[in-house]
Amino acid sequence: MKFESGDFVGIVDLAMSSIWTRYREVRKMSRLARWNSPGMQPGTLVQAVGEADPRSTLVAPFSGRECVSYRVDLREWDDGTHCEFLTAVSVAPFYVRTQAGTVIFNPMHCVAHLSGRAEKGDTINDPSQLAAFFDVHAVAASEWKDGSRRSFRWKENILKSGDLVQVAGRLGRSIDNAGLSTYREPPSLPSISGPESVLVVKAA
Repeated sequence: MKFESGDFVGIVDLAMSSIWTRYREVRKMSRLARWNSPGMQPGTLVQAVGEADPRSTLVAPFSGRECVSYRVDLREWDDGTHCEFLTAVSVAPFYVRTQAGTVIFNPMHCVAHLSGRAEKGDTINDPSQLAAFFDVHAVAASEWKDGSRRSFRWKENILKSGDLVQVAGRLGRSIDNAGLSTYREPPSLPSISGPESVLVVKAA
């Protein structure tokens, strides 16, 4: 399943992924109990480490790569230099396959740190591509379309299927949509979500 324009994709609260910010998040997450520890109750703050397995997929807006999550850094050419214009992140819900089992990560309001090698692109020449991207990320046309010829370039980091991730948040349960057509009673799986939730892509 792929998300199309207009579908909910879980726009996340953005944290600038500086090395220091990411380090602090990882340190804080590492102090939490690992998911599937004995006696763990719903509502407990937990962490899980494993491979990302998509429940549904996103398409990175400029490279067209299929992914679970993307981060786009958009820069504008201004007076001979590029300056930061916008950073945007989207995350779709996904499974985390751990050694202890499978947990669902629900990313609404999570803080996402996507690292690794980024793909960089040339100047965006298609106004409709820019317009579609800004529409998804709620950027008003007046903020980028002022009648002048403006030059933008993009850089993308993605989380793809099989990448090693560390997630943290409140423990709960979520309906597993993969089983809706085969079970009379929809199956559910443990889930991690909530306003404290964090996603970090780890180096394999």
